[in-house]
Amino acid sequence: MKLASPEEPWLSWTITNVSQSSQSYLFTQLKPNCEYYVTIMAQNKMGYGWPLGMEKVSTIQADAPSPPVFDVIASENENECAVFVQWSREPSSSDCPVLFHTISYRRKGENEWTRLNITGKKTNSQKIETECSTEYEFQLVATNEVGSSPFTTKTYTTKGNAIKNNERVISLEFILIYIFAGLLTILGAVLLAVCINQYRKKGNQSTKRTAKDIQVLEGCEIPPTRTEFLELLGEGAFGKVHKATLKDGMAYFEDERDWPSRPRKQKIIAVKELFENANEEERKEFMDEIELMKKVGKHQNVLSFFGSWTTTKPIVLMIEYIAHGDLLHWLRHKRSQVLIITN
Repeated sequence: MKLASPEEPWLSWTITNVSQSSQSYLFTQLKPNCEYYVTIMAQNKMGYGWPLGMEKVSTIQADAPSPPVFDVIASENENECAVFVQWSREPSSSDCPVLFHTISYRRKGENEWTRLNITGKKTNSQKIETECSTEYEFQLVATNEVGSSPFTTKTYTTKGNAIKNNERVISLEFILIYIFAGLLTILGAVLLAVCINQYRKKGNQSTKRTAKDIQVLEGCEIPPTRTEFLELLGEGAFGKVHKATLKDGMAYFEDERDWPSRPRKQKIIAVKELFENANEEERKEFMDEIELMKKVGKHQNVLSFFGSWTTTKPIVLMIEYIAHGDLLHWLRHKRSQVLIITN
């Protein structure tokens, strides 16, 4: 046996001449109002056995508290439906004072209780938030080291109008809605200001160009948009050959609906267009052909060069359109006609 404290030593009592009918032993000279731990071990010629467990016993000369007397009082604030549970502090033994009070409450007809433990020697009231015009059940229990008192039950109907609760809930919902709408408005205004600021910055920024950004075009460079394909004449080693019209000068920028009676300045030309999937070797050979035609230029007895476009795709070569084809085919055709006539 030992006192219920880690620092206290164990005290041993040896009971001899135990009869089969003897199952109890009276401990004397124990300290009053204390708790002890008790364990029992059997001994024979072989030695001690295992303890049979440990029990906690008390020498406190006190009882559990008596049922507390309490009352339920409405809050003096007319804008709320809360109540106060108040109880009287009963005189208790100095050896075993009340440790805490437990308040249990629920709406009448419900199964579950809501419980609050109230500590403090000087505390004898507790505010509880309740709904208006609702019947409640309240219980109060006092507890000391020995145990708890029997509970005391009271029924109380709260005052006020039940609409107040709904009004408070609705008003809270509206407040949250207004706060959320306000935050969205502020966020939208911030985003709009950022967008306007970015737009103004872009408008104020002038595009700075250097000499590297300027692309110098040769005099023979003619954009393909100034041509209009009429028909496909054939395909060569590097691409297709089209019969096309070429708009001269400012005629390219004029709208066809303007000046309908004005004659259009157009030339019939042949346009050789490099295949888009041409490899590097084919592209180089096509560029060499363009350079050769640039050197030939225009001559009355040779196929004339009009222009080219090598800056972007499609890469094209614009040459004189010969209606009767090349000279070799023309001579062969004429020779066959002459032979037919002579025969």
